[in-house]
Amino acid sequence: MANKVQFTASTNAVGDFGENLAATHLSRPVRGFYRRPLFKPAHLGEKYPVVDFIVDVLDPNENSLGFFFVQVKSTRTANALSRRLALTIELDKFNKLARIPVPTFLIGVDTDSEKVFVIAAVKPVLKGFSSITKKFDLTNDAVRIGLYKEVAGYWRKNGPRLDKARTIFANVR
Repeated sequence: MANKVQFTASTNAVGDFGENLAATHLSRPVRGFYRRPLFKPAHLGEKYPVVDFIVDVLDPNENSLGFFFVQVKSTRTANALSRRLALTIELDKFNKLARIPVPTFLIGVDTDSEKVFVIAAVKPVLKGFSSITKKFDLTNDAVRIGLYKEVAGYWRKNGPRLDKARTIFANVR
């Protein structure tokens, strides 16, 4: 059995590393039919209180088809054998994320294994939770493709309303 390197890291260092891992896995090209990156994440910095990234969904020419928001939570204390990733997210913060009227997701990162898991934040919850499923691992191409199809489908269905809004705002000067 290989010895793991033990290190002490501040909460900020763990969070920063987790955000970097999330961005890396979102940016990673998929194999098969698509053979390209599907997403382009942009970090919003500490100024935005609810989300960490806005992520563009890319067409084959790297043009945006739409976007989604992501909140990233990281942990160093994950149980490798568990089907769930223990993490902490404040109830109010999750509910604000879920109330944003575009696709939103919570990404949980196990910084020791460098595994990244995603769940949709589709509706506010009444009580807090302390873990998320490990079923949707962003290191898996099929999960990234499923996320791509879900968000691209949302914008295909809801995009025309945004085009009207862009036209209205373009004429306001």
